[in-house]
Amino acid sequence: MVSPSIVAFGAGTLLLASAAQVPPSGGFDQQPDRPGAWQHVQAFTQANPGAAIRERAGRITRVFGRAFSQGASPQQSAESFLQNHAAMFGVQPQQLVAVEGDHVQPVMYQPDTGTYKFTRYAYRQELDGVPVFRSALRLLVRNLEGYPLVLASVDLHDLGGFQIDPQIAAAPMTQASSQAALQRGQALTTFAGEPQVMSTRRVIWAGVEDRVVAPRLADETVVGIDLDRWLIVTDVVTGDVLFEEHRIFMVDVTGSVNGRATEGIGAEQCEEEVAMPLPYAEVVGGLNATFTDADGNFVLPNEGGGDIEVTASLNGQWFDVFNASGPETSEATTVTPPGPADLLFNADNTSEQERAQVNIYVGANRIRDFVLQYNPAYPTLSTPNFETWANRTDGFCPQNAWYSPGDPSINFCLSSGSIPNTAWSSVIYHEYGHHLVEAGGSGQCEYGEGMGDVMSVLILDDPNLGWGFFGDCSSPLRDADNNCQYSPASCTTNCGGPCHSCGQLLSGVVWSIRNGLVVTEPADYIDVLSNIVVNSILVHTGSSIWPDIALDYLTLDDDDADICNGTPHFSEITTGFADHGLFETSVSFAFPGGLPQTVAPAGGTTVPVTLDCGTAPPDPGTGLLHVDTGGGFVSIPMTENSPNEYDAVFPASTCGSQVLFYFSAETGGQTITEPADAPVSSFSTISATSLNVSFTDDFEADQGWAVSTSALDGPWQRDVPIPNNVCDRGNPGTDADGSSQCYVTDNSSANGCNSDVDDGSTTLTSPVLDATGGDAFVSYWRWYDNTFGSSPEQDIFVVEVSDDAGGSWTNLETVGPSGSEVAGGWFQKSFRISDFVTANNQFRIRFTASDTDPQSVVEAGVDGVEILVVNCDGGVPGDADGDGIVGINDFLLVIGNWGPCPLPCPPTCQADLTGDCEVGIDDFLLVIGNWTL
Repeated sequence: MVSPSIVAFGAGTLLLASAAQVPPSGGFDQQPDRPGAWQHVQAFTQANPGAAIRERAGRITRVFGRAFSQGASPQQSAESFLQNHAAMFGVQPQQLVAVEGDHVQPVMYQPDTGTYKFTRYAYRQELDGVPVFRSALRLLVRNLEGYPLVLASVDLHDLGGFQIDPQIAAAPMTQASSQAALQRGQALTTFAGEPQVMSTRRVIWAGVEDRVVAPRLADETVVGIDLDRWLIVTDVVTGDVLFEEHRIFMVDVTGSVNGRATEGIGAEQCEEEVAMPLPYAEVVGGLNATFTDADGNFVLPNEGGGDIEVTASLNGQWFDVFNASGPETSEATTVTPPGPADLLFNADNTSEQERAQVNIYVGANRIRDFVLQYNPAYPTLSTPNFETWANRTDGFCPQNAWYSPGDPSINFCLSSGSIPNTAWSSVIYHEYGHHLVEAGGSGQCEYGEGMGDVMSVLILDDPNLGWGFFGDCSSPLRDADNNCQYSPASCTTNCGGPCHSCGQLLSGVVWSIRNGLVVTEPADYIDVLSNIVVNSILVHTGSSIWPDIALDYLTLDDDDADICNGTPHFSEITTGFADHGLFETSVSFAFPGGLPQTVAPAGGTTVPVTLDCGTAPPDPGTGLLHVDTGGGFVSIPMTENSPNEYDAVFPASTCGSQVLFYFSAETGGQTITEPADAPVSSFSTISATSLNVSFTDDFEADQGWAVSTSALDGPWQRDVPIPNNVCDRGNPGTDADGSSQCYVTDNSSANGCNSDVDDGSTTLTSPVLDATGGDAFVSYWRWYDNTFGSSPEQDIFVVEVSDDAGGSWTNLETVGPSGSEVAGGWFQKSFRISDFVTANNQFRIRFTASDTDPQSVVEAGVDGVEILVVNCDGGVPGDADGDGIVGINDFLLVIGNWGPCPLPCPPTCQADLTGDCEVGIDDFLLVIGNWTL
């Protein structure tokens, strides 16, 4: 019976697998940025088989899959998870506090039962009463017996040993901080006038989303000038600006457009105007007032006799419409009770200003009703008198519409020449979509822009946004029927950057899912999709569009608290995300005994392999071992001992040769490999009866390595790496072999962790080494990242060897400028020395990291360098201590080292006589069977 662990697969993902030990294949499991938190991750996986974890930039972003907490109530299930496992996020339970006014949120209304499918609990992080900027934890509990917790959406920060100075925390906002916020706000606005501080509060700044920095006390300030708003985070002590965010979100308008407000999807020159109900509008008569119902009907109390004047305005129950260019429109009539008193706004349809007010009122109420249909408890939508502004000529006008989060309000511009009035359907839905995102607790930018477009797509069931913006009614402003493809570096590869252009990635996904549901759910495809999308806003964190969103959609669609066995609309959802590069069907591989550093030349070395759900269950019986012993890869079926638990048995190979291998399995007809890009990348081992270590250096002591540098900054240095919760720009957060130290390119948190190689090269050269005594291999761990900065994937990392003490050099390998091993991660490599140079006693190896024009961020690391000599003579069977006889010393070595070998194995396991990386009964019997004394 093996214990659970997690393994890395794909880009930035951690998933559950059964494992006795952490596999040595690189990724989060080998270089956690929080060694303490890693122990808690292991405890979690052991306690929750089948649950899965996703991480990004060294931080956990989602926990999902099979349910991972239960309780007598939804609250108890959520709190139990926090008490038991909050530490795996690098926080303590007492640091997580309920979000006031938004802690408990029903999710996914089920109209047939009048109940909700889920309950969401929202928490934020604080230390000593000071909130951590933009921290968030959302727990989604299924409302079933046992109340299973099925999703944790995480944006928390490991503060390490950070402590708050109580005097600084209690001090008022500093003059330097206040001036920095005001000056920065003034510099970034196009409006005249003096900026004002609208609000401020003290926070802990530890970065935002993937930007992780050393924690410090800061002031979060909202600066306003006229209609403009900026959020500025400044250092409490120095006043330095740490973060800034524009708080006004606009629709970009280009081209020459004529506009008219209409019922349909286009501008006024493209559609007809028709009468439509005005729901929830205020109606006044005499001393009484009432509101119309959802169909525009009303009953107005009337205690008097005779005729009565009845007046209606667009200051309704939920929305108030203000006209920035004149008086607000209203309608009145005098009737004899009981009437009817029929009032019609914009009857003549000759006034742009009146038309714009009516369309804003109709559109705003329509999207609010639409959202409440799928979640009647959606936050803030029961707050009355939301402001809407028509016919603005100030602020960002003309050619714009925007959402202002502080008021809050949505705002639309008057026409100007050929520029249209911006108040019509898709524009209104987009801007109110920003409010839904704000109310749900997420940031804006690409996610806010994308979700704004998505709301228009769902309500209109049309992929086009802004028909008529270009004047001829033949082209939209944006189109959700697109082929935008996800890029982790730039959001999209082909649709532009933040924020509006990149938002099309999310609307494209939703339109693709919609097209799949039209086929499978023709009667109610919009309801199925809208229910998922609307409620997904409540579990999203941050302002970016990540592949994590696919997990949110699947979890909300799921019907049995286990997305690993599929969901009712699994195919439609995953296909929609995959169409835009945001989803990869995946299987999790684990290696309970580790991966072998040697395999027996005669064959028969066995490696246990377990498979588990990544985002879909693996197909039983499809596991393959792919081995290259010198003639190309050959596929060998693995032996399935139980469902998705295999033994991979290596074939015979030439002793002293390098053996390459990788693994694969099927899920839904798709082949998944480990490593993910195999066979471009693969694991390697050596065919040998044993290995002797003639040289080893874990860099805990100085053994004579030399550093030469032409770069302006970032030279090699031997040190304990700065953890990733302090610096995370591609640098390793820990060493590779667990000893503590390694060589890294600079190791400084100064100047915003600007510790990479700059403008030149730095070379790390070994002392002269002895590679004689047999068939020698050189082995080492390396780290390389060139994916950050303005010009990523331009530079290379070069490894060279010499057999004349450094007089001449031969290339051993070149990493980059692109590929699967240029985005960080420790990779162990082994090469036969004689394949490149003469294996003699004048051997040296050197590692060169360079940053050439165009400049980028280059980080490198080296650890665990060894010279290994292959033994092919077999020796004396059972001779564990190598003295040529088998006796009591060999017996004691076997008994004293009983159990799994430490990694890497071999050569660290002397008593492993059978080469299976475990000291057990087979080794014991080998000693007893060959006893000579």
